[in-house]
Order: sequence, then C-alpha cells, then structure tokens
Amino acid sequence: FTMTTETPTETPPTVVAPTVVADAAPATATDAAPAPAAPAVDDTTMLANIAERLSFFFSNANIRADRFMQKQLVREDKDGDFGGSIEINTLLKFKSIQQYTTDPSQVMKAASTLLADLLVVTEENQTLARKTPMTKDQMDDN
Repeated sequence: FTMTTETPTETPPTVVAPTVVADAAPATATDAAPAPAAPAVDDTTMLANIAERLSFFFSNANIRADRFMQKQLVREDKDGDFGGSIEINTLLKFKSIQQYTTDPSQVMKAASTLLADLLVVTEENQTLARKTPMTKDQMDDN
C-alpha cells in the first residue's frame, strides 16, 4: 500500500456581475445603510437615560474615582476644589451619552429639567457644573 498526497491547487474565485432587473423593487432602508447603533426611544425615555448618566458622572463616588472628571472640574475652580464646569461637547464624547444623543440641546434639557437640584446649566457657554461643588475634604471622605 502506497500513500500519495496531492497538493491542492487554488482556483481563482468566480466573479459574478450583478443582475439588473428593470422592474425591480426599490431598495429598502436596510439595503441602503446599517441600522442605527441605538434603538429609537421616545424623548422622555431618552432624557431620563441621559439624566441617569449625568447624575452618575457628577456623583461624589464617581468624582472621587474618575481622574478625568476631577481634572475637568478643578481646572476652573480658584479654590482648587472641584466646583468648575465641564463642557457639554466634552460629555458628548462619552460613549454612554452617545448611545442616547449627540445633540447638546438634549443634554442641556435633561440636566435643566431632570437634574435641576444637582446641576447648573450655563446655556451661553454650554457647560454643566454641580450646584454644590465637591471640596477637597469630601474627596478624602468615604
């Protein structure tokens, strides 16, 4: 018994030109573009989701742990506390905000209507700040 091995030969892929049909149905939205990243939600749900994320970002626990937020909030505060503001366009770079909106006015609306007790919205500068700044002493508290 003798065993032989064959070397496979590659065959070039076959290219087939698309068939054009004169009476074909128009392309659907699914043919034209990929589906959006986030499912469509009503404005109330979207604003609530944005507010939930903002509430987290500006929370004591997050600011204690998040060096980026610390730098953003301390850079404008003359006392060296964490009472500065952060630009809404900066917040719009966060993926957890982007999944709900890329519109600065929606972030301002969520902050001013649902988080008015926590955040101050400065419309002319498009910034958000905590109503009650976090101090250096609070950073050390657990």
